[in-house]
Amino acid sequence: MSFDETVAPLSIGHDVWIGQNVLLKGGISIGDGAVIAAGPVVTKDVEPYSIVGGNPATVIKSRFSDEIICDLIGLQWWAYKYDSLQLLEFSDPKTFIRDFPTSEQLKLLPEQRLKVIEHIKMYRKDNARNTEHG
Repeated sequence: MSFDETVAPLSIGHDVWIGQNVLLKGGISIGDGAVIAAGPVVTKDVEPYSIVGGNPATVIKSRFSDEIICDLIGLQWWAYKYDSLQLLEFSDPKTFIRDFPTSEQLKLLPEQRLKVIEHIKMYRKDNARNTEHG
């Protein structure tokens, strides 16, 4: 018998909140804006802006209406610099969507998502530079 020790990659969207002591199965996807309560075992994909909990994890409810979810996903507000969004009302999604700035007023964040191996390479380069100069 052979045993495959590789773990399928996990995908976690933007604006996700994950509680304490959560177990996530490899290969699943956690959608944007999802909330995972403390303690569940998550074995299946989690839809955007849904709240899941329990063991096994099940959907408790959706955070917003389907219309608001589509609008938030379409805006992709997490891709912009904070100073472009700081005056928006984050506590009220309808107002947030209504008052969202035009593309001319927004400043994109630089892409900073790195894979684990890229982080390791950067760490090694930084350590090598520090060793040479210090």
